[in-house]
Amino acid sequence: WRKSLPASKEALDETAEALGAASWEELGWSCVDCCVPSLAVAITESEDFQSILTVAQLWSTIGLEELPCYKAVLESTGCATLEDAAEIAGHLDAYQLFPQIASPAELARTELDAAMTGPLSKALYDHVDLYALGQDLLRVKNYRLSSYGLIQRWDGQPLQLYRNPEPAHGMELR
Repeated sequence: WRKSLPASKEALDETAEALGAASWEELGWSCVDCCVPSLAVAITESEDFQSILTVAQLWSTIGLEELPCYKAVLESTGCATLEDAAEIAGHLDAYQLFPQIASPAELARTELDAAMTGPLSKALYDHVDLYALGQDLLRVKNYRLSSYGLIQRWDGQPLQLYRNPEPAHGMELR
């Protein structure tokens, strides 16, 4: 049984009834088709359906033109929790996406073209290691590449990286 989110309480209750459950809180769920694929696992593994509904409602307010930027930020920061994803969604205006830049070499070409006018910038292409230059530019300018393009913060600061703690397994030796 598939149900798109966000959904009203009535729609969720109808789903539960159709599946023979007393309430939708008793049902299990799995994220099958998500507007933010990088969080499908977080949605499927979440034990709090209310947080899923909350983030689904939040995502429904993100415009189609902002969605690639949002996905790029999530991917580039390693965000893997619904709480962090909700926080990022509230600050999308802090980021800028350049979908036409998909590699370090493309970044280097773009920067050379902006720094130099005329045929000189294109003449340099054959004499410069564009990949290495692009890698340096990514580091120096706090840019990040994602599968959606180059992402940066408007203020030039580095993107916050999310490190999700590993679950504890038994005793820890020190």
